[in-house]
Amino acid sequence: RIGTADPRSRALAWVAPLTVDEALAMAIACWLAGWLMVAGRRRAGIAGLLLALAVAGAAYAGWVETRYGAPAALVLDHGASLREAPYGNAPVLDRLAAGAAVRVAARKGPWMLVAFGSRRGWVLGTEVVRL
Repeated sequence: RIGTADPRSRALAWVAPLTVDEALAMAIACWLAGWLMVAGRRRAGIAGLLLALAVAGAAYAGWVETRYGAPAALVLDHGASLREAPYGNAPVLDRLAAGAAVRVAARKGPWMLVAFGSRRGWVLGTEVVRL
């Protein structure tokens, strides 16, 4: 579960209203219908609209795929430490709430370099789960 109170987590935990497959299916259907109308010399305005919808649907699918491709993780334990360096004695920069979403930048042994809003730091891999 992801808490809705944290705007930094909300941006990473966003769910698209249409899946990539649904958007591509819509784009293909519009593309084919548009070109069939062009070939049949029928309603050029509607054919152009369908072709434009096809391009927009394909662009949306690519944007969603790129956004979902960004590695993210959820914090499991309340008060997980965001540390300055990848070792246990490093100074704590922040405490993360359970359910907070973080962007994963790198991994070093059991540690993950994550971004939480404008802050970057290291968390133990056992304190988060990759999405």
